[in-house]
Amino acid sequence: MPTLHTTKTAWEVNLKTSVELYTIWEETGVLDSLETIDENLFDVILDIMDEKRDDYEDWMDEQDDD
Repeated sequence: MPTLHTTKTAWEVNLKTSVELYTIWEETGVLDSLETIDENLFDVILDIMDEKRDDYEDWMDEQDDD
């Protein structure tokens, strides 16, 4: 189905943008609110955030090596 191709690209977010968004969530208290509402979802989001931050750090290290 041709529409599935556009859906996939619409959800691809730049790695740096993701990391910046996570920082905003932390600084504005969004994560604290999420933790009180749904602790399991909070844990999943934290795992994703940690993974993306690690990926971003790895990417930054690769850029420094070049």
